[in-house]
Amino acid sequence: MLWAFQNGTPDLPALPAPDQFSIKTISPEMTGVPWTFQVTSSANTAVVKFQARKQGEIEWGDLPGNVTRNGNVWKLTTSAIPTGNIVFRAVASAPNFASSSIEGPAIFVAANSKLPKIPAGKSLTVMPQSPGFPWTFTYTQPAKTPGLTVRLQGSVDGETWVDLPEGVMTRASGSAKIWTLTTADVPTNLRYFRAVSSADGYSDNNSAVFSTVLPAFKALKVATKKPALSAQKWLLTVGFTSKAPNLAVRFQSTLTPENEASWSDLPVYEPATRKGNKWAQVTYNVPAGLRYFRAVASAPGWADSVSALSKPIQVTPSSGLIQPPIVSFNIHPVGDAARSGEPILFTAVQDTVKGATVRFQTKLSSEGEEKWTDLPAGGAQARVRKSWNLLTPLVPSGMRNFRVVASAPQYLDSVSTVQSLEIKEPRTPQLPATFGDFVFPAENQRVFKTGEVVNTQVSVSDPNGLQRVRIQFATGKQSFQDAGSGEMTSSGDGIYRNHSINFGVPGTYFLRVAATDNASPSETSYSSYITILVGAGGGTTGPSFGQFTTSVKQPTAKAKGFVSVSIPIGDDKQVYQALLVRTDSSGVAQGLVGEMVQATKGNTAVRSLTDANLNDGTYYYRVIASDFDGRITASPVAGPFTLSSPVPAPQQPVTINVAQESRFVNPTFPVNSKGKRVIYNHKDMPLPDHGRVRFSYSGLPSGTKQLVVFKTTAGEANPCYTKTITNTSG
Repeated sequence: MLWAFQNGTPDLPALPAPDQFSIKTISPEMTGVPWTFQVTSSANTAVVKFQARKQGEIEWGDLPGNVTRNGNVWKLTTSAIPTGNIVFRAVASAPNFASSSIEGPAIFVAANSKLPKIPAGKSLTVMPQSPGFPWTFTYTQPAKTPGLTVRLQGSVDGETWVDLPEGVMTRASGSAKIWTLTTADVPTNLRYFRAVSSADGYSDNNSAVFSTVLPAFKALKVATKKPALSAQKWLLTVGFTSKAPNLAVRFQSTLTPENEASWSDLPVYEPATRKGNKWAQVTYNVPAGLRYFRAVASAPGWADSVSALSKPIQVTPSSGLIQPPIVSFNIHPVGDAARSGEPILFTAVQDTVKGATVRFQTKLSSEGEEKWTDLPAGGAQARVRKSWNLLTPLVPSGMRNFRVVASAPQYLDSVSTVQSLEIKEPRTPQLPATFGDFVFPAENQRVFKTGEVVNTQVSVSDPNGLQRVRIQFATGKQSFQDAGSGEMTSSGDGIYRNHSINFGVPGTYFLRVAATDNASPSETSYSSYITILVGAGGGTTGPSFGQFTTSVKQPTAKAKGFVSVSIPIGDDKQVYQALLVRTDSSGVAQGLVGEMVQATKGNTAVRSLTDANLNDGTYYYRVIASDFDGRITASPVAGPFTLSSPVPAPQQPVTINVAQESRFVNPTFPVNSKGKRVIYNHKDMPLPDHGRVRFSYSGLPSGTKQLVVFKTTAGEANPCYTKTITNTSG
């Protein structure tokens, strides 16, 4: 069904309103099937989005999906459409301009009860990194759903989710199950992540959530001799469990715990040790005063975890000795320049005293003295006699100051002279190329005739530039290979075009794009594939129908019923799709049952489908068939088919009025001619204190009987009632 309407409202003063708004989907209109929205906007700087709201409501919501642009035409294809009477609009906006919009009429969107769900994936793993460095996401999703895409979402609180910028995952090379994404564009405030699997005609499937919030600490302990002297040995221990890579635990102290900026790391002479879940740090020269202590766990890309505070400890100054000075301090970039993300060697020489350690520190040249921090990697990596060496790529960028601090038990720190050096920004990581949606001339069509030239275009970008972009195809029996000449060309706008694909054999084909970047060594990325159908065309008539063949299975006490529909469908060339639609008696669509299946044996013109799990009621059907020339034909209405659940077999009920007063201490039982009681234990049943009890006495021997209803409860008399009945059936 296609709606088209022109904008009838005056243009906004600053931004021209969008125009020629159209919506296309199948009939009957329902959620879960592809909808294509298209609009034109003459504003070159505008960005267009498509929105929907229920009729009568005020709030608009954005429709999900990737909006593409081709010149002044904006387009969105999505199957995530809300149900009910829905109003759609296109909104154009630009910085420093008032937005403008065009609105369409209300459309009734039915729920798709037959919408299948994409199978669940598993094992979303995230390798976080420091800001500006690439994160790696890996997800196992073995589903073979046609047109499957996987995108990443993030959340600040685990409740409200947003798509990651450039967050579409791609299949790992050589794998049909593993999806990956490497990106440095991860907002720093996101702490929860999930993968969302989507495909047209299917409901989304969300992965389990991966959290980058480090867990809480347990049991911080601070131990030293009394009185607590600054220069003596201090032992700090804490319990902490996490599998985060590059995890580090450090200990801090302060005089004013409520002032976050006042916390500073305790001197580190040896790296903290870890045994199981217990972390320990030995330190000396703790600053004097009434001090509070805490532990801080950190890992690149993870939110820090901070322990509870210790009780305050009064630290008394010690009379320490001054260490020998730093003899020399040098910085040696390993590459052509000092650059963040690439190794830099720091060396220092000192006539050390026993137990001394050396720390390399840095701060921005513009910052104050309180900003000195240890370089990442936690202290010197190697010591050769009097020389201390640290090789690390984790040096922040900017014009920075560097110094060396030597520490030893019971000695005051020795600090080197300061050196300044500009650290350049990290190189652009070799990230995979990103791909937009395939665009075909006929509004994203996926159905072509044999011999028809398939023109397509797709947006491709790569931070390292592109040296070659190719379009590839595959079949169910054939791996991907270049289609036609394969090469896609661009005029510099990031849109790559191909005009030479020609499929001569009917069948199902899969298309993808291969993009090779300009990095050295180069890397080739692959887009997600799309599915297209190729069949015989060039006919002059649309599909035609033979006689319906139907069968009805009535509901039972244990199962619902179903209606099976089969019909031969002919065409002077080839039918590509037949949809079974549930209708009313006049043929007006009530809901889509699904696509009919073509027979593979016997008469292959026959297509069939079963409408299962039906409740009691009357049902009508018709078939909507399309051929590869785009002709659509509707069959006559088949029906009515009436389903009704079985009525239970009639019983011979007897009604007994039970009164609360009907209690007899010694109930009288019926006897035969010989004075013996005759009792048939027919069935236990509830006996209320008052009211009516109904039950069947079929199965009792025929004849006139006395029926005694009784119930015995411990500690009370027997409620009893006797009635004479006649059973003639036996």
